[in-house]
Amino acid sequence: MSSRQQARNALFSAALEAPQPRDYPTHAAYAQAFDAYQAGTMQPLRDKLAAA
Repeated sequence: MSSRQQARNALFSAALEAPQPRDYPTHAAYAQAFDAYQAGTMQPLRDKLAAA
C-alpha cells in the first residue's frame, strides 16, 4: 500500500472518530470539541496526505 493510500486511510478513520453532537449537552460544547478535534487530529492528517 502506498504512503498516500495509508495517509488517506488514516484520515478517513479519524473522521469516523470525530466528536458527535449527541455526546455533548449543548451545541457550543460540541462545536468546541469538534473544532479542537479538527485542529489537533484532522489537520495534521490532511497535511500528511498533502505531503504524500
